[in-house]
Amino acid sequence: MIHRPLILFAALLGVGPLSAQSGNSPTISMSGTEVRTFPLRHLRSKDAAQLIAPYAVPGLVFDAGSAVQAITVQETPANLARIDSILREYDLPPQSVTLRFQVVASTTSATSDARMQAIEPSLRELFSFAGYRLVGEGTAVVGESGHYQLTLAGDGRVFTIRGDVGPISRGDAPAVRMAIAMNGAAPSTSDSAKAAGMLAAMMPFGSMISTELTLPLGSLAVLGSGTEGVGDGVLILVVRPELRGAPVRP
Repeated sequence: MIHRPLILFAALLGVGPLSAQSGNSPTISMSGTEVRTFPLRHLRSKDAAQLIAPYAVPGLVFDAGSAVQAITVQETPANLARIDSILREYDLPPQSVTLRFQVVASTTSATSDARMQAIEPSLRELFSFAGYRLVGEGTAVVGESGHYQLTLAGDGRVFTIRGDVGPISRGDAPAVRMAIAMNGAAPSTSDSAKAAGMLAAMMPFGSMISTELTLPLGSLAVLGSGTEGVGDGVLILVVRPELRGAPVRP
């Protein structure tokens, strides 16, 4: 007796190995997985869940909600270790930078200003003016994705410098993306910071500089305004971003 037709009939009915193909969707095997909760220091749980979602099985990343700074993941030990590494890289405190601004005027005489010893060599590399003098200077402390504004007064003018700071890149060569705009008004009746601030609020400003750039932290950017300054020269804006309170990686 030949039994082959019976075997074929059983396969057509879905008995045996082919029966696994029936159903609407495949079943994800949970064997070999573990459940782990990752506490967070700075990232919101919602943001952390979105960050590691591409590295985990869909539906197995659980946001603990705004009341609890943690996420729970069910994955293989190898993937859990990878997720832990990713969270350590990104769950860091926000950083701040100190922006040091100097407004400089060029001169036709070979004068030297002691307050500009640190930046004068850079100015002479870029420009061919006989001398330089400091008109005004100030600093602003701003965090990542923050806004800054400061007012400087000097030589009978008022200068407003404003802009935004983007994310600060980390690693061996940290840098900051920033926008800078400088405006000026004249004349002011006083060089005091208080009078300059009042005048800045009342008078319209003429645009001198408007740019966006990425600067390595600690480096110097020299921006020529092309605008005539007080007296015989042109105005130059110098900015140096410095990291404030660099975090220690966990």
